[in-house]
Amino acid sequence: MGEYSARVGWDLDFRQLDAGKLRAQAGVMVSSDLIGIRVGFNRGFHQIGQSPSGFWTFGLPDPRCGDFSWCGARVEGGDVLNFNLESGFEGVSKAGFSGYTLSFTDRFLRHAARLLGCDPDVLRYTSGSSAWSGRRASTAELRGRLGTTYRALRSIRGHLAGSRGDAWRIEIAAGLFELIAGEAYEAEPGRYPLRQAAVRRAIELIRDDQRLPMGVAELCAEVGVSSPTLYRGFMETFGIGPKRYLQNRMLEGV
Repeated sequence: MGEYSARVGWDLDFRQLDAGKLRAQAGVMVSSDLIGIRVGFNRGFHQIGQSPSGFWTFGLPDPRCGDFSWCGARVEGGDVLNFNLESGFEGVSKAGFSGYTLSFTDRFLRHAARLLGCDPDVLRYTSGSSAWSGRRASTAELRGRLGTTYRALRSIRGHLAGSRGDAWRIEIAAGLFELIAGEAYEAEPGRYPLRQAAVRRAIELIRDDQRLPMGVAELCAEVGVSSPTLYRGFMETFGIGPKRYLQNRMLEGV
Protein backbone atom coordinates (compact mmCIF):
# COMPACT_ATOMS: atom_id res chain seq x y z
CA MET A 1 0.00 0.00 0.00
CA GLY A 2 2.85 2.39 0.72
CA GLU A 3 4.24 2.07 -2.81
CA TYR A 4 0.80 2.63 -4.35
CA SER A 5 0.17 5.69 -2.16
CA ALA A 6 3.50 7.24 -3.17
CA ARG A 7 2.54 6.98 -6.84
CA VAL A 8 -0.53 9.17 -6.25
CA GLY A 9 1.31 11.76 -4.13
CA TRP A 10 0.87 10.52 -0.54
CA ASP A 11 3.64 10.07 2.03
CA LEU A 12 2.31 7.13 4.05
CA ASP A 13 3.54 4.53 6.51
CA PHE A 14 1.01 1.66 6.50
CA ARG A 15 1.20 -0.99 9.24
CA GLN A 16 -1.22 -3.93 9.14
CA LEU A 17 -2.51 -4.68 12.65
CA ASP A 18 -4.10 -8.10 12.29
CA ALA A 19 -2.84 -11.32 10.73
CA GLY A 20 -4.10 -12.62 7.43
CA LYS A 21 -4.00 -11.91 3.72
CA LEU A 22 -4.72 -8.31 2.75
CA ARG A 23 -7.47 -7.58 0.25
CA ALA A 24 -7.42 -3.89 -0.66
CA GLN A 25 -9.52 -1.76 -2.99
CA ALA A 26 -8.06 1.46 -4.39
CA GLY A 27 -9.69 3.36 -7.24
CA VAL A 28 -8.37 6.75 -8.36
CA MET A 29 -10.27 9.68 -9.91
CA VAL A 30 -7.81 12.16 -11.42
CA SER A 31 -7.80 15.62 -12.98
CA SER A 32 -5.29 18.48 -12.98
CA ASP A 33 -6.92 19.95 -9.85
CA LEU A 34 -8.22 16.88 -8.05
CA ILE A 35 -7.10 13.50 -6.78
CA GLY A 36 -10.03 11.43 -5.56
CA ILE A 37 -9.40 7.96 -4.12
CA ARG A 38 -11.86 5.25 -3.14
CA VAL A 39 -10.26 2.85 -0.64
CA GLY A 40 -11.27 -0.30 1.20
CA PHE A 41 -9.34 -2.77 3.41
CA ASN A 42 -10.29 -6.10 4.94
CA ARG A 43 -7.63 -5.67 7.66
CA GLY A 44 -6.96 -3.13 10.40
CA PHE A 45 -4.22 -0.56 9.82
CA HIS A 46 -2.10 1.98 11.64
CA GLN A 47 -1.48 4.87 9.23
CA ILE A 48 0.91 7.78 9.69
CA GLY A 49 1.77 10.35 7.06
CA GLN A 50 1.17 13.48 5.03
CA SER A 51 -1.40 14.10 2.31
CA PRO A 52 -0.25 15.33 -1.14
CA SER A 53 1.73 18.58 -0.96
CA GLY A 54 -0.02 21.62 -2.46
CA PHE A 55 -3.53 20.19 -1.98
CA TRP A 56 -6.38 20.55 0.50
CA THR A 57 -7.32 17.00 1.46
CA PHE A 58 -10.43 15.65 3.20
CA GLY A 59 -11.65 12.14 4.01
CA LEU A 60 -15.16 10.71 4.06
CA PRO A 61 -15.18 7.29 5.77
CA ASP A 62 -18.27 5.18 5.13
CA PRO A 63 -20.81 5.04 8.00
CA ARG A 64 -20.37 1.27 8.35
CA CYS A 65 -16.77 1.80 9.55
CA GLY A 66 -17.97 2.48 13.08
CA ASP A 67 -15.68 4.32 15.48
CA PHE A 68 -11.91 4.56 15.09
CA SER A 69 -8.94 6.70 16.16
CA TRP A 70 -8.00 9.77 14.12
CA CYS A 71 -5.25 12.19 15.17
CA GLY A 72 -5.67 11.21 18.81
CA ALA A 73 -9.47 11.53 18.89
CA ARG A 74 -12.35 9.07 18.53
CA VAL A 75 -14.31 9.62 15.33
CA GLU A 76 -16.95 7.64 13.45
CA GLY A 77 -17.79 6.59 9.94
CA GLY A 78 -19.87 9.40 8.48
CA ASP A 79 -17.61 12.14 9.88
CA VAL A 80 -15.39 14.32 7.68
CA LEU A 81 -11.66 13.86 8.30
CA ASN A 82 -9.18 16.72 8.01
CA PHE A 83 -5.81 15.78 6.49
CA ASN A 84 -4.48 19.36 6.48
CA LEU A 85 -2.94 19.61 9.95
CA GLU A 86 0.66 20.84 10.00
CA SER A 87 1.67 17.83 12.09
CA GLY A 88 0.35 15.39 9.49
CA PHE A 89 -2.13 12.69 10.41
CA GLU A 90 -2.32 9.40 12.29
CA GLY A 91 -5.18 6.92 12.15
CA VAL A 92 -5.96 3.47 13.52
CA SER A 93 -8.72 1.77 11.54
CA LYS A 94 -10.46 -1.57 12.05
CA ALA A 95 -10.88 -4.36 9.53
CA GLY A 96 -13.49 -3.46 6.93
CA PHE A 97 -12.59 0.24 6.69
CA SER A 98 -13.71 2.00 3.47
CA GLY A 99 -14.28 5.52 2.22
CA TYR A 100 -13.10 8.37 0.01
CA THR A 101 -10.32 10.95 0.12
CA LEU A 102 -10.49 14.16 -1.92
CA SER A 103 -7.45 16.34 -2.60
CA PHE A 104 -8.10 19.72 -4.28
CA THR A 105 -5.51 22.30 -5.32
CA ASP A 106 -5.71 25.60 -3.46
CA ARG A 107 -6.15 27.40 -6.79
CA PHE A 108 -9.18 25.34 -7.72
CA LEU A 109 -10.89 25.62 -4.33
CA ARG A 110 -10.54 29.40 -4.37
CA HIS A 111 -11.81 29.50 -7.95
CA ALA A 112 -14.78 27.37 -6.89
CA ALA A 113 -15.43 29.69 -3.93
CA ARG A 114 -15.70 32.70 -6.24
CA LEU A 115 -18.09 30.87 -8.58
CA LEU A 116 -20.25 29.74 -5.66
CA GLY A 117 -20.27 33.06 -3.83
CA CYS A 118 -18.51 31.45 -0.85
CA ASP A 119 -15.89 32.88 1.48
CA PRO A 120 -12.57 31.11 0.67
CA ASP A 121 -11.10 32.26 4.00
CA VAL A 122 -13.18 29.59 5.72
CA LEU A 123 -10.41 27.18 4.72
CA ARG A 124 -8.35 28.65 7.56
CA TYR A 125 -10.72 26.86 9.94
CA THR A 126 -9.16 23.56 8.91
CA SER A 127 -5.97 24.39 10.82
CA GLY A 128 -7.46 23.51 14.20
CA SER A 129 -9.93 20.64 13.74
CA SER A 130 -9.01 17.04 12.98
CA ALA A 131 -12.57 16.07 12.03
CA TRP A 132 -16.14 17.36 11.78
CA SER A 133 -19.18 15.37 12.85
CA GLY A 134 -22.12 17.75 13.14
CA ARG A 135 -23.57 17.77 9.63
CA ARG A 136 -24.37 14.16 8.80
CA ALA A 137 -27.15 14.88 6.28
CA SER A 138 -24.85 17.06 4.17
CA THR A 139 -22.05 14.51 4.44
CA ALA A 140 -24.37 11.72 3.28
CA GLU A 141 -25.44 13.80 0.28
CA LEU A 142 -21.82 14.48 -0.63
CA ARG A 143 -20.92 10.80 -0.28
CA GLY A 144 -23.84 9.89 -2.53
CA ARG A 145 -22.54 12.19 -5.26
CA LEU A 146 -19.10 10.67 -4.94
CA GLY A 147 -20.47 7.14 -5.21
CA THR A 148 -22.45 7.95 -8.35
CA THR A 149 -19.47 9.64 -9.98
CA TYR A 150 -17.02 6.91 -9.00
CA ARG A 151 -19.18 4.19 -10.52
CA ALA A 152 -19.61 6.18 -13.73
CA LEU A 153 -15.90 6.96 -14.05
CA ARG A 154 -14.78 3.36 -13.61
CA SER A 155 -15.80 2.76 -17.22
CA ILE A 156 -13.59 5.61 -18.50
CA ARG A 157 -10.51 4.86 -16.39
CA GLY A 158 -11.01 7.60 -13.83
CA HIS A 159 -10.16 10.69 -15.88
CA LEU A 160 -12.29 13.77 -15.16
CA ALA A 161 -12.15 15.58 -18.47
CA GLY A 162 -14.14 18.35 -20.14
CA SER A 163 -17.23 20.10 -18.86
CA ARG A 164 -18.51 16.96 -17.12
CA GLY A 165 -15.44 16.87 -14.92
CA ASP A 166 -15.63 20.61 -14.23
CA ALA A 167 -19.26 20.36 -13.13
CA TRP A 168 -18.54 17.41 -10.85
CA ARG A 169 -15.60 19.13 -9.18
CA ILE A 170 -17.63 22.31 -8.57
CA GLU A 171 -20.47 20.29 -7.01
CA ILE A 172 -18.12 18.45 -4.67
CA ALA A 173 -16.31 21.68 -3.76
CA ALA A 174 -19.68 23.27 -2.95
CA GLY A 175 -20.54 20.39 -0.64
CA LEU A 176 -17.22 20.66 1.17
CA PHE A 177 -17.51 24.43 1.60
CA GLU A 178 -20.98 24.06 3.11
CA LEU A 179 -19.77 21.42 5.55
CA ILE A 180 -16.69 23.32 6.70
CA ALA A 181 -18.35 26.73 6.73
CA GLY A 182 -21.28 25.44 8.75
CA GLU A 183 -18.95 24.04 11.40
CA ALA A 184 -16.79 27.17 11.42
CA TYR A 185 -19.64 29.64 11.82
CA GLU A 186 -21.33 27.59 14.55
CA ALA A 187 -18.04 27.60 16.46
CA GLU A 188 -17.66 31.39 16.31
CA PRO A 189 -18.72 33.12 19.54
CA GLY A 190 -21.15 36.03 19.61
CA ARG A 191 -23.96 37.12 17.33
CA TYR A 192 -23.87 38.77 13.91
CA PRO A 193 -26.64 41.38 13.65
CA LEU A 194 -25.53 42.65 10.21
CA ARG A 195 -25.54 39.16 8.75
CA GLN A 196 -28.87 38.24 10.31
CA ALA A 197 -30.47 41.45 9.08
CA ALA A 198 -29.10 40.72 5.61
CA VAL A 199 -30.61 37.22 5.69
CA ARG A 200 -34.01 38.55 6.75
CA ARG A 201 -34.00 41.09 3.90
CA ALA A 202 -32.85 38.44 1.42
CA ILE A 203 -35.67 36.08 2.43
CA GLU A 204 -38.20 38.88 1.95
CA LEU A 205 -36.93 39.37 -1.60
CA ILE A 206 -36.88 35.65 -2.36
CA ARG A 207 -40.47 35.26 -1.16
CA ASP A 208 -41.57 37.87 -3.68
CA ASP A 209 -42.64 35.64 -6.58
CA GLN A 210 -42.15 38.45 -9.08
CA ARG A 211 -38.42 38.67 -8.31
CA LEU A 212 -37.55 35.07 -9.21
CA PRO A 213 -35.44 33.70 -10.77
CA MET A 214 -32.71 35.70 -9.04
CA GLY A 215 -28.95 35.15 -8.84
CA VAL A 216 -26.72 35.57 -5.79
CA ALA A 217 -25.01 38.67 -7.23
CA GLU A 218 -28.37 40.39 -7.77
CA LEU A 219 -29.53 39.37 -4.30
CA CYS A 220 -26.38 40.84 -2.70
CA ALA A 221 -26.84 44.09 -4.63
CA GLU A 222 -30.45 44.39 -3.50
CA VAL A 223 -29.63 43.61 0.13
CA GLY A 224 -26.55 45.85 0.12
CA VAL A 225 -23.95 43.41 1.47
CA SER A 226 -20.99 41.53 0.04
CA SER A 227 -21.26 37.96 -1.18
CA PRO A 228 -19.14 36.54 1.71
CA THR A 229 -21.31 38.36 4.28
CA LEU A 230 -24.53 36.98 2.85
CA TYR A 231 -22.99 33.52 2.52
CA ARG A 232 -21.97 33.49 6.18
CA GLY A 233 -25.42 34.66 7.23
CA PHE A 234 -27.15 31.89 5.27
CA MET A 235 -24.75 29.27 6.64
CA GLU A 236 -25.41 30.41 10.21
CA THR A 237 -29.18 30.38 9.68
CA PHE A 238 -29.86 27.49 7.30
CA GLY A 239 -26.68 25.45 7.02
CA ILE A 240 -26.54 26.07 3.24
CA GLY A 241 -25.37 29.00 1.13
CA PRO A 242 -27.67 31.47 -0.70
CA LYS A 243 -27.09 29.82 -4.09
CA ARG A 244 -28.29 26.43 -2.84
CA TYR A 245 -31.21 28.10 -1.04
CA LEU A 246 -32.29 29.84 -4.26
CA GLN A 247 -31.98 26.60 -6.23
CA ASN A 248 -34.11 24.72 -3.71
CA ARG A 249 -36.69 27.49 -3.72
CA MET A 250 -37.03 27.40 -7.50
CA LEU A 251 -37.19 23.59 -7.56
CA GLU A 252 -40.12 23.76 -5.16
CA GLY A 253 -42.00 25.80 -7.75
CA VAL A 254 -41.87 28.86 -5.46
